[in-house]
Amino acid sequence: MGDVRATVGGKGPERQAVTPTWAAARSATSTSGCPPALGPSPVRERAHRSFPKEIEHFDIDRIVKAYGAAARRAREGGLDGIEIAAMAGHLIDQFWSPRTNHRTDEFGGTLENRLRFGHMVLEEVRKEVGDDFVVGMRVPGDEGAAGGLTPADCVGIATAMARTGKLDFLSVIYGSGNTDRELADVIPVYGRPLGAHLPVAAAIRKEVGIPVFHAARIADLPTARHAIDGGYADMVGMTRAHIADPHIVAKLLAGQEERIRPCVGATYCASRVETFCLHNPATGREAVIPQLVSPAPTTKRVVVVGGGPAGLEAARVCAARGHHVALLEAADRLGGQMIPAARTPRHAEKAGIIHWLAQETKHLGVTVRLNCLAELLSALAVVQFQDDLALQHEAVVDGRRRVHTVGLQWLVSLTDRLRDTLATASPGERGSTTCHSAVEQVLGHALAACAVHAGQARGHIQSLRLKAQ
Repeated sequence: MGDVRATVGGKGPERQAVTPTWAAARSATSTSGCPPALGPSPVRERAHRSFPKEIEHFDIDRIVKAYGAAARRAREGGLDGIEIAAMAGHLIDQFWSPRTNHRTDEFGGTLENRLRFGHMVLEEVRKEVGDDFVVGMRVPGDEGAAGGLTPADCVGIATAMARTGKLDFLSVIYGSGNTDRELADVIPVYGRPLGAHLPVAAAIRKEVGIPVFHAARIADLPTARHAIDGGYADMVGMTRAHIADPHIVAKLLAGQEERIRPCVGATYCASRVETFCLHNPATGREAVIPQLVSPAPTTKRVVVVGGGPAGLEAARVCAARGHHVALLEAADRLGGQMIPAARTPRHAEKAGIIHWLAQETKHLGVTVRLNCLAELLSALAVVQFQDDLALQHEAVVDGRRRVHTVGLQWLVSLTDRLRDTLATASPGERGSTTCHSAVEQVLGHALAACAVHAGQARGHIQSLRLKAQ
Protein backbone atom coordinates (compact mmCIF):
# COMPACT_ATOMS: atom_id res chain seq x y z
CA MET A 1 0.00 0.00 0.00
CA GLY A 2 1.33 3.42 -0.85
CA ASP A 3 1.17 6.68 1.05
CA VAL A 4 -2.40 6.32 2.25
CA ARG A 5 -1.96 8.84 5.01
CA ALA A 6 -1.14 11.52 2.49
CA THR A 7 -4.56 10.82 1.01
CA VAL A 8 -6.42 10.93 4.31
CA GLY A 9 -4.83 14.06 5.71
CA GLY A 10 -1.11 13.49 6.01
CA LYS A 11 -1.28 11.76 9.38
CA GLY A 12 1.72 9.74 10.54
CA PRO A 13 4.41 7.85 8.61
CA GLU A 14 4.46 6.82 5.01
CA ARG A 15 2.69 3.46 5.17
CA GLN A 16 -0.30 2.18 7.04
CA ALA A 17 -2.22 -0.94 7.89
CA VAL A 18 -5.96 -0.66 8.32
CA THR A 19 -8.34 -3.30 9.63
CA PRO A 20 -12.14 -3.43 9.28
CA THR A 21 -14.28 -3.14 12.41
CA TRP A 22 -17.75 -4.57 12.09
CA ALA A 23 -20.68 -6.31 13.75
CA ALA A 24 -22.54 -8.81 11.59
CA ALA A 25 -25.54 -8.77 13.96
CA ARG A 26 -28.32 -10.83 12.37
CA SER A 27 -25.92 -12.50 9.87
CA ALA A 28 -25.63 -15.71 11.85
CA THR A 29 -27.36 -19.06 12.08
CA SER A 30 -29.53 -20.00 15.03
CA THR A 31 -27.61 -23.26 15.45
CA SER A 32 -24.11 -21.74 15.53
CA GLY A 33 -23.82 -21.96 19.32
CA CYS A 34 -23.40 -18.19 19.57
CA PRO A 35 -25.73 -15.77 21.38
CA PRO A 36 -28.91 -14.90 19.45
CA ALA A 37 -28.49 -12.78 16.34
CA LEU A 38 -29.43 -9.13 16.80
CA GLY A 39 -31.05 -6.58 14.53
CA PRO A 40 -32.88 -3.26 14.69
CA SER A 41 -36.11 -5.19 14.07
CA PRO A 42 -36.95 -8.92 14.03
CA VAL A 43 -36.76 -9.15 10.23
CA ARG A 44 -35.49 -12.50 8.98
CA GLU A 45 -32.09 -12.44 7.34
CA ARG A 46 -32.56 -14.64 4.29
CA ALA A 47 -28.93 -15.36 3.48
CA HIS A 48 -28.31 -17.05 6.86
CA ARG A 49 -32.00 -17.80 7.63
CA SER A 50 -31.90 -16.32 11.13
CA PHE A 51 -34.61 -14.45 13.02
CA PRO A 52 -32.80 -11.71 14.97
CA LYS A 53 -33.73 -10.49 18.40
CA GLU A 54 -34.77 -6.84 18.32
CA ILE A 55 -32.02 -4.76 19.87
CA GLU A 56 -33.00 -3.19 23.18
CA HIS A 57 -31.51 -0.02 24.61
CA PHE A 58 -29.13 -1.87 26.91
CA ASP A 59 -27.92 -3.83 23.84
CA ILE A 60 -27.25 -0.58 22.01
CA ASP A 61 -25.13 0.84 24.82
CA ARG A 62 -23.16 -2.40 25.13
CA ILE A 63 -22.55 -2.76 21.39
CA VAL A 64 -21.50 0.86 20.92
CA LYS A 65 -18.86 0.41 23.66
CA ALA A 66 -17.74 -2.83 22.01
CA TYR A 67 -17.08 -0.96 18.75
CA GLY A 68 -14.91 1.53 20.62
CA ALA A 69 -13.03 -1.23 22.45
CA ALA A 70 -12.33 -3.04 19.17
CA ALA A 71 -10.96 0.15 17.64
CA ARG A 72 -8.77 0.74 20.68
CA ARG A 73 -7.34 -2.79 20.45
CA ALA A 74 -6.52 -2.18 16.79
CA ARG A 75 -4.52 0.90 17.74
CA GLU A 76 -2.81 -0.82 20.67
CA GLY A 77 -1.93 -3.69 18.35
CA GLY A 78 0.12 -1.36 16.16
CA LEU A 79 -2.30 -0.77 13.31
CA ASP A 80 -2.60 2.68 11.77
CA GLY A 81 -6.33 2.80 11.20
CA ILE A 82 -9.66 1.04 10.94
CA GLU A 83 -12.54 0.91 8.51
CA ILE A 84 -15.99 0.58 10.08
CA ALA A 85 -18.23 -1.73 8.06
CA ALA A 86 -21.64 -0.15 7.49
CA MET A 87 -22.76 -1.93 4.34
CA ALA A 88 -23.99 -5.26 2.95
CA GLY A 89 -26.25 -6.04 5.91
CA HIS A 90 -23.93 -5.19 8.78
CA LEU A 91 -25.45 -3.75 11.91
CA ILE A 92 -25.02 -0.03 11.27
CA ASP A 93 -26.58 -0.08 7.82
CA GLN A 94 -29.39 -2.29 9.09
CA PHE A 95 -30.40 0.73 11.18
CA TRP A 96 -30.12 2.91 8.07
CA SER A 97 -32.23 0.76 5.74
CA PRO A 98 -36.05 0.88 5.93
CA ARG A 99 -36.09 -2.79 4.89
CA THR A 100 -34.58 -3.86 8.20
CA ASN A 101 -35.48 -0.99 10.54
CA HIS A 102 -39.16 -0.90 11.48
CA ARG A 103 -38.62 0.79 14.83
CA THR A 104 -40.85 3.55 16.14
CA ASP A 105 -38.49 4.90 18.82
CA GLU A 106 -35.62 7.39 18.48
CA PHE A 107 -33.68 4.87 16.33
CA GLY A 108 -36.35 4.44 13.66
CA GLY A 109 -38.60 6.34 11.32
CA THR A 110 -36.90 9.44 9.94
CA LEU A 111 -33.46 9.35 8.35
CA GLU A 112 -32.11 11.40 11.25
CA ASN A 113 -33.31 8.78 13.71
CA ARG A 114 -32.00 5.88 11.61
CA LEU A 115 -28.57 7.54 11.52
CA ARG A 116 -28.42 7.84 15.31
CA PHE A 117 -26.83 4.44 16.00
CA GLY A 118 -24.08 5.01 13.43
CA HIS A 119 -23.30 8.42 14.91
CA MET A 120 -23.03 6.88 18.39
CA VAL A 121 -20.61 4.22 17.11
CA LEU A 122 -18.46 6.76 15.30
CA GLU A 123 -18.30 9.05 18.32
CA GLU A 124 -17.29 6.18 20.61
CA VAL A 125 -14.63 4.94 18.17
CA ARG A 126 -13.09 8.37 17.80
CA LYS A 127 -13.10 8.85 21.59
CA GLU A 128 -11.16 5.60 22.03
CA VAL A 129 -8.52 6.10 19.32
CA GLY A 130 -8.01 9.88 19.30
CA ASP A 131 -7.65 12.26 16.41
CA ASP A 132 -4.29 10.99 15.13
CA PHE A 133 -5.62 7.59 14.08
CA VAL A 134 -7.17 6.89 10.66
CA VAL A 135 -10.88 6.06 10.83
CA GLY A 136 -12.95 5.34 7.73
CA MET A 137 -16.35 3.86 7.05
CA ARG A 138 -17.55 1.59 4.26
CA VAL A 139 -21.03 2.60 3.15
CA PRO A 140 -23.47 1.70 0.37
CA GLY A 141 -23.83 4.02 -2.60
CA ASP A 142 -26.99 2.21 -3.73
CA GLU A 143 -28.45 -0.97 -2.28
CA GLY A 144 -29.92 -1.80 -5.67
CA ALA A 145 -32.91 -3.63 -4.18
CA ALA A 146 -36.62 -2.92 -3.93
CA GLY A 147 -37.39 -1.21 -0.63
CA GLY A 148 -33.70 -0.67 0.10
CA LEU A 149 -31.59 2.46 0.22
CA THR A 150 -31.71 4.45 -3.01
CA PRO A 151 -28.79 6.42 -4.48
CA ALA A 152 -30.32 9.62 -3.06
CA ASP A 153 -30.64 8.00 0.38
CA CYS A 154 -27.02 6.90 0.27
CA VAL A 155 -25.76 10.34 -0.74
CA GLY A 156 -27.65 11.81 2.23
CA ILE A 157 -26.19 9.21 4.62
CA ALA A 158 -22.63 9.64 3.34
CA THR A 159 -22.90 13.43 3.53
CA ALA A 160 -24.23 13.29 7.10
CA MET A 161 -21.45 10.95 8.26
CA ALA A 162 -18.74 13.02 6.54
CA ARG A 163 -20.00 16.23 8.14
CA THR A 164 -19.34 14.86 11.62
CA GLY A 165 -15.64 15.57 11.06
CA LYS A 166 -14.79 12.23 12.64
CA LEU A 167 -14.10 10.31 9.39
CA ASP A 168 -10.93 10.40 7.32
CA PHE A 169 -12.41 8.58 4.34
CA LEU A 170 -15.48 6.82 3.00
CA SER A 171 -15.34 3.53 1.10
CA VAL A 172 -18.35 3.26 -1.20
CA ILE A 173 -19.76 0.00 -2.56
CA TYR A 174 -22.85 -1.11 -4.46
CA GLY A 175 -25.41 -3.63 -3.26
CA SER A 176 -26.68 -5.17 -0.06
CA GLY A 177 -26.30 -8.45 1.77
CA ASN A 178 -29.86 -9.42 2.55
CA THR A 179 -29.79 -12.32 0.10
CA ASP A 180 -27.10 -14.30 -1.67
CA ARG A 181 -28.19 -12.68 -4.93
CA GLU A 182 -27.69 -9.19 -3.47
CA LEU A 183 -24.34 -10.22 -2.01
CA ALA A 184 -23.24 -11.14 -5.53
CA ASP A 185 -23.50 -7.43 -6.37
CA VAL A 186 -21.26 -6.54 -3.42
CA ILE A 187 -18.66 -9.14 -4.49
CA PRO A 188 -19.09 -9.46 -8.28
CA VAL A 189 -17.68 -12.68 -9.69
CA TYR A 190 -16.30 -13.73 -13.09
CA GLY A 191 -18.41 -12.72 -16.05
CA ARG A 192 -19.35 -9.42 -14.44
CA PRO A 193 -17.92 -6.18 -15.90
CA LEU A 194 -14.80 -4.71 -14.34
CA GLY A 195 -15.36 -1.49 -12.41
CA ALA A 196 -19.07 -1.50 -13.20
CA HIS A 197 -20.07 0.42 -10.05
CA LEU A 198 -17.52 3.22 -10.22
CA PRO A 199 -20.27 5.79 -11.04
CA VAL A 200 -21.89 4.96 -7.69
CA ALA A 201 -18.72 5.99 -5.87
CA ALA A 202 -18.32 9.06 -8.06
CA ALA A 203 -21.81 10.30 -7.13
CA ILE A 204 -20.87 10.35 -3.45
CA ARG A 205 -17.38 11.67 -4.05
CA LYS A 206 -18.93 14.72 -5.70
CA GLU A 207 -20.93 15.52 -2.56
CA VAL A 208 -18.56 14.83 0.35
CA GLY A 209 -15.40 16.69 1.21
CA ILE A 210 -13.26 13.70 2.21
CA PRO A 211 -11.47 11.04 0.15
CA VAL A 212 -13.62 8.27 -1.32
CA PHE A 213 -12.46 4.71 -1.91
CA HIS A 214 -14.17 2.07 -4.01
CA ALA A 215 -13.87 -1.71 -4.26
CA ALA A 216 -15.65 -4.34 -6.39
CA ARG A 217 -14.12 -5.94 -9.49
CA ILE A 218 -11.09 -3.68 -9.55
CA ALA A 219 -9.24 -6.77 -10.68
CA ASP A 220 -6.26 -5.25 -12.47
CA LEU A 221 -4.14 -2.12 -12.68
CA PRO A 222 -5.73 -0.75 -15.88
CA THR A 223 -9.12 -0.73 -14.14
CA ALA A 224 -7.55 0.91 -11.09
CA ARG A 225 -5.96 3.61 -13.26
CA HIS A 226 -9.29 4.23 -14.96
CA ALA A 227 -10.97 4.68 -11.57
CA ILE A 228 -8.41 7.21 -10.34
CA ASP A 229 -7.70 9.07 -13.58
CA GLY A 230 -11.42 9.29 -14.37
CA GLY A 231 -12.16 10.97 -11.05
CA TYR A 232 -14.43 8.17 -9.81
CA ALA A 233 -12.49 7.61 -6.58
CA ASP A 234 -9.39 8.73 -4.71
CA MET A 235 -8.28 5.17 -4.00
CA VAL A 236 -9.43 1.70 -4.94
CA GLY A 237 -9.53 -1.58 -3.06
CA MET A 238 -8.15 -4.67 -4.80
CA THR A 239 -8.72 -7.38 -2.22
CA ARG A 240 -9.15 -10.41 -4.45
CA ALA A 241 -6.45 -9.15 -6.80
CA HIS A 242 -4.00 -9.16 -3.87
CA ILE A 243 -5.20 -12.62 -2.83
CA ALA A 244 -4.23 -13.82 -6.32
CA ASP A 245 -0.91 -11.94 -6.23
CA PRO A 246 0.17 -10.25 -2.98
CA HIS A 247 3.10 -8.61 -4.78
CA ILE A 248 1.12 -6.39 -7.15
CA VAL A 249 2.69 -3.17 -5.88
CA ALA A 250 6.21 -4.61 -5.77
CA LYS A 251 5.94 -5.83 -9.37
CA LEU A 252 4.52 -2.49 -10.50
CA LEU A 253 7.41 -0.60 -8.88
CA ALA A 254 9.88 -3.03 -10.43
CA GLY A 255 8.47 -2.43 -13.91
CA GLN A 256 7.08 -5.97 -14.12
CA GLU A 257 3.38 -5.24 -14.43
CA GLU A 258 2.99 -7.94 -17.10
CA ARG A 259 4.12 -10.54 -14.55
CA ILE A 260 1.29 -9.85 -12.08
CA ARG A 261 -0.75 -12.99 -11.56
CA PRO A 262 -4.31 -11.96 -12.52
CA CYS A 263 -7.45 -12.41 -10.47
CA VAL A 264 -10.00 -14.14 -12.70
CA GLY A 265 -12.98 -13.46 -10.43
CA ALA A 266 -13.58 -17.11 -9.49
CA THR A 267 -14.14 -15.96 -5.87
CA TYR A 268 -12.97 -19.30 -4.50
CA CYS A 269 -11.41 -17.14 -1.78
CA ALA A 270 -14.89 -16.20 -0.51
CA SER A 271 -16.47 -19.62 -0.99
CA ARG A 272 -15.09 -21.28 2.14
CA VAL A 273 -13.74 -20.53 5.60
CA GLU A 274 -10.09 -20.59 4.50
CA THR A 275 -8.87 -17.89 2.15
CA PHE A 276 -7.62 -20.01 -0.74
CA CYS A 277 -7.22 -18.95 -4.36
CA LEU A 278 -8.22 -20.88 -7.48
CA HIS A 279 -5.22 -19.45 -9.33
CA ASN A 280 -2.55 -19.15 -6.62
CA PRO A 281 -2.00 -22.38 -4.62
CA ALA A 282 0.28 -20.58 -2.13
CA THR A 283 -2.42 -18.22 -0.87
CA GLY A 284 -3.68 -19.43 2.50
CA ARG A 285 -0.95 -22.08 2.61
CA GLU A 286 2.08 -19.84 3.05
CA ALA A 287 3.37 -21.94 5.97
CA VAL A 288 4.01 -24.85 3.59
CA ILE A 289 3.94 -23.21 0.12
CA PRO A 290 5.78 -19.87 0.13
CA GLN A 291 4.61 -17.09 -2.18
CA LEU A 292 8.23 -16.33 -3.14
CA VAL A 293 10.13 -19.34 -4.42
CA SER A 294 13.66 -19.76 -3.07
CA PRO A 295 16.54 -21.17 -5.16
CA ALA A 296 17.18 -24.90 -4.87
CA PRO A 297 20.50 -25.97 -3.28
CA THR A 298 21.33 -28.06 -6.35
CA THR A 299 20.22 -27.73 -9.96
CA LYS A 300 18.36 -30.65 -11.49
CA ARG A 301 16.78 -31.51 -14.80
CA VAL A 302 13.02 -31.85 -14.49
CA VAL A 303 10.42 -33.24 -16.88
CA VAL A 304 6.80 -32.18 -16.32
CA VAL A 305 4.13 -34.23 -18.09
CA GLY A 306 0.97 -32.29 -18.93
CA GLY A 307 0.41 -28.65 -19.83
CA GLY A 308 -2.73 -27.96 -17.82
CA PRO A 309 -2.80 -25.55 -14.85
CA ALA A 310 -1.15 -28.05 -12.50
CA GLY A 311 1.62 -28.97 -14.92
CA LEU A 312 2.32 -25.35 -15.82
CA GLU A 313 2.46 -24.34 -12.17
CA ALA A 314 4.82 -27.22 -11.40
CA ALA A 315 7.05 -26.21 -14.31
CA ARG A 316 6.98 -22.55 -13.24
CA VAL A 317 7.97 -23.30 -9.65
CA CYS A 318 10.73 -25.73 -10.65
CA ALA A 319 12.16 -23.22 -13.12
CA ALA A 320 11.92 -20.41 -10.56
CA ARG A 321 13.98 -22.56 -8.21
CA GLY A 322 16.71 -22.75 -10.84
CA HIS A 323 16.07 -26.18 -12.33
CA HIS A 324 16.22 -26.96 -16.05
CA VAL A 325 12.65 -27.83 -16.94
CA ALA A 326 10.97 -29.44 -19.95
CA LEU A 327 7.19 -29.69 -20.22
CA LEU A 328 5.58 -32.26 -22.51
CA GLU A 329 1.97 -31.75 -23.67
CA ALA A 330 0.15 -34.22 -25.91
CA ALA A 331 -2.25 -31.61 -27.31
CA ASP A 332 -1.42 -28.85 -29.77
CA ARG A 333 -1.81 -26.11 -27.13
CA LEU A 334 -1.45 -25.56 -23.42
CA GLY A 335 -4.40 -25.42 -21.07
CA GLY A 336 -5.69 -28.91 -20.39
CA GLN A 337 -9.19 -28.95 -18.93
CA MET A 338 -9.11 -25.17 -18.53
CA ILE A 339 -9.66 -24.84 -22.28
CA PRO A 340 -13.25 -26.18 -22.23
CA ALA A 341 -13.81 -24.60 -18.79
CA ALA A 342 -13.18 -21.12 -20.26
CA ARG A 343 -15.10 -21.66 -23.48
CA THR A 344 -18.32 -19.84 -22.58
CA PRO A 345 -18.33 -16.02 -22.50
CA ARG A 346 -19.11 -15.90 -18.79
CA HIS A 347 -16.12 -18.08 -17.92
CA ALA A 348 -13.79 -16.71 -20.59
CA GLU A 349 -11.53 -14.76 -18.24
CA LYS A 350 -10.49 -18.00 -16.52
CA ALA A 351 -8.30 -18.51 -19.56
CA GLY A 352 -6.12 -15.86 -17.92
CA ILE A 353 -4.82 -18.60 -15.64
CA ILE A 354 -3.28 -20.39 -18.63
CA HIS A 355 -2.12 -17.23 -20.34
CA TRP A 356 -0.22 -16.11 -17.25
CA LEU A 357 1.31 -19.51 -16.52
CA ALA A 358 2.38 -19.95 -20.15
CA GLN A 359 3.95 -16.49 -20.14
CA GLU A 360 5.77 -17.17 -16.87
CA THR A 361 7.15 -20.52 -18.02
CA LYS A 362 8.42 -18.83 -21.17
CA HIS A 363 9.98 -16.03 -19.12
CA LEU A 364 11.72 -18.59 -16.89
CA GLY A 365 13.11 -20.58 -19.82
CA VAL A 366 10.99 -23.72 -19.63
CA THR A 367 11.22 -25.86 -22.76
CA VAL A 368 7.68 -26.65 -23.93
CA ARG A 369 6.98 -29.48 -26.39
CA LEU A 370 3.46 -29.63 -27.81
CA ASN A 371 2.01 -32.59 -29.72
CA CYS A 372 4.23 -34.80 -27.62
CA LEU A 373 2.59 -37.80 -25.98
CA ALA A 374 4.75 -38.46 -22.94
CA GLU A 375 5.33 -42.09 -22.10
CA LEU A 376 8.24 -43.92 -20.52
CA LEU A 377 10.84 -43.56 -23.27
CA SER A 378 9.91 -40.02 -24.29
CA ALA A 379 10.10 -38.88 -20.67
CA LEU A 380 13.40 -40.72 -20.30
CA ALA A 381 14.69 -38.89 -23.35
CA VAL A 382 14.41 -35.54 -21.65
CA VAL A 383 15.46 -36.37 -18.10
CA GLN A 384 18.73 -34.76 -19.11
CA PHE A 385 17.89 -32.92 -22.28
CA GLN A 386 19.60 -30.83 -24.89
CA ASP A 387 17.86 -28.46 -27.27
CA ASP A 388 17.27 -31.31 -29.72
CA LEU A 389 15.83 -33.56 -26.98
CA ALA A 390 17.81 -36.60 -28.14
CA LEU A 391 18.77 -39.86 -26.44
CA GLN A 392 22.06 -41.59 -27.03
CA HIS A 393 22.05 -45.39 -27.34
CA GLU A 394 25.29 -47.25 -26.70
CA ALA A 395 25.15 -50.85 -27.95
CA VAL A 396 27.55 -53.77 -28.26
CA VAL A 397 26.89 -55.34 -31.65
CA ASP A 398 28.82 -58.52 -32.55
CA GLY A 399 31.43 -57.62 -29.94
CA ARG A 400 31.92 -54.06 -31.20
CA ARG A 401 30.76 -50.92 -29.35
CA ARG A 402 28.35 -48.78 -31.38
CA VAL A 403 26.77 -45.42 -30.52
CA HIS A 404 23.65 -43.93 -32.07
CA THR A 405 21.51 -40.90 -31.23
CA VAL A 406 17.74 -41.15 -31.42
CA GLY A 407 15.46 -38.10 -31.48
CA LEU A 408 12.42 -37.61 -29.29
CA GLN A 409 9.90 -38.05 -32.11
CA TRP A 410 11.37 -41.48 -32.93
CA LEU A 411 10.97 -42.49 -29.28
CA VAL A 412 7.37 -41.34 -29.29
CA SER A 413 6.80 -43.47 -32.39
CA LEU A 414 8.38 -46.43 -30.63
CA THR A 415 6.13 -46.07 -27.59
CA ASP A 416 3.14 -45.92 -29.94
CA ARG A 417 4.24 -49.30 -31.40
CA LEU A 418 4.58 -50.78 -27.90
CA ARG A 419 1.13 -49.54 -26.96
CA ASP A 420 -0.36 -50.98 -30.15
CA THR A 421 1.20 -54.37 -29.33
CA LEU A 422 -0.49 -54.41 -25.96
CA ALA A 423 -3.78 -53.12 -27.41
CA THR A 424 -4.05 -56.02 -29.85
CA ALA A 425 -3.65 -58.59 -27.09
CA SER A 426 -6.70 -59.96 -25.32
CA PRO A 427 -7.17 -59.17 -21.61
CA GLY A 428 -6.05 -62.66 -20.70
CA GLU A 429 -2.92 -62.41 -22.83
CA ARG A 430 -1.71 -59.04 -21.54
CA GLY A 431 -0.08 -60.56 -18.47
CA SER A 432 1.28 -63.60 -20.26
CA THR A 433 4.90 -64.37 -21.01
CA THR A 434 4.03 -64.46 -24.70
CA CYS A 435 2.75 -60.91 -24.64
CA HIS A 436 5.73 -59.65 -22.66
CA SER A 437 8.06 -61.37 -25.10
CA ALA A 438 6.24 -59.69 -27.97
CA VAL A 439 6.81 -56.30 -26.39
CA GLU A 440 10.45 -57.09 -25.76
CA GLN A 441 10.76 -58.26 -29.34
CA VAL A 442 9.31 -55.02 -30.69
CA LEU A 443 11.71 -53.04 -28.52
CA GLY A 444 14.70 -55.15 -29.51
CA HIS A 445 13.87 -55.04 -33.20
CA ALA A 446 13.31 -51.29 -33.07
CA LEU A 447 16.63 -50.62 -31.40
CA ALA A 448 18.43 -52.95 -33.79
CA ALA A 449 16.78 -51.22 -36.71
CA CYS A 450 17.97 -47.94 -35.33
CA ALA A 451 21.57 -49.07 -35.40
CA VAL A 452 21.24 -50.64 -38.84
CA HIS A 453 19.53 -47.56 -40.25
CA ALA A 454 22.41 -45.40 -39.03
CA GLY A 455 24.86 -47.57 -40.97
CA GLN A 456 26.89 -48.06 -37.82
CA ALA A 457 26.40 -51.78 -37.30
CA ARG A 458 24.92 -54.93 -38.66
CA GLY A 459 24.31 -58.05 -36.68
CA HIS A 460 22.91 -59.12 -33.35
CA ILE A 461 22.63 -56.78 -30.33
CA GLN A 462 24.33 -58.47 -27.38
CA SER A 463 23.83 -55.74 -24.77
CA LEU A 464 22.29 -52.30 -24.59
CA ARG A 465 22.76 -49.25 -22.40
CA LEU A 466 20.84 -46.01 -22.57
CA LYS A 467 22.13 -42.67 -21.42
CA ALA A 468 21.18 -39.06 -21.96
CA GLN A 469 23.15 -37.10 -24.48
